[in-house]
This record gives sequence, structure tokens and C-alpha cells, in this order.
Amino acid sequence: MVVEGETAMSERKGYRVAVVGATGAVGQQMIHTLESRDFPVSELLLLSSSRSAGTKVQYKGKELTVQELSQKALKV
Repeated sequence: MVVEGETAMSERKGYRVAVVGATGAVGQQMIHTLESRDFPVSELLLLSSSRSAGTKVQYKGKELTVQELSQKALKV
């Protein structure tokens, strides 16, 4: 079943995932687990406090930038 405004999983080939606290111990473990288990991620949003925003994190050979957690960051 496709909910209005959403794309079927088979069409987008993965989930949109946000990791809050991406620079902390639990966030880093979550990112590692997503990668090591080859979880189907179509988009990965890394969020943290303003203090850690801008930090670079490696995921599947790519360098991603951590963003500050805000309502604006969550609106996609």
C-alpha cells in the first residue's frame, strides 16, 4: 500500500534514514550497523547538536556532513 505523498519502497530502493546524535557513541554505532548490514538506505541524514554540526562522517566510502538538528533539517 502506498500512502499519498510517499514512494513505494521498490521505486526508491531504500529507506530515508535520519540518525540523531550522529557524532555520539550510539549514533556512530548506528551508522556502522547500517553499513555493515548493508541496510537499504536511499538517503542518510546525520543530525547532531550545533556543537557537532559540520563534522564529517564516512558512510559506504562517502564523506557526509553532519547537520544541526532543527525543524528545518527534518523537513524534506
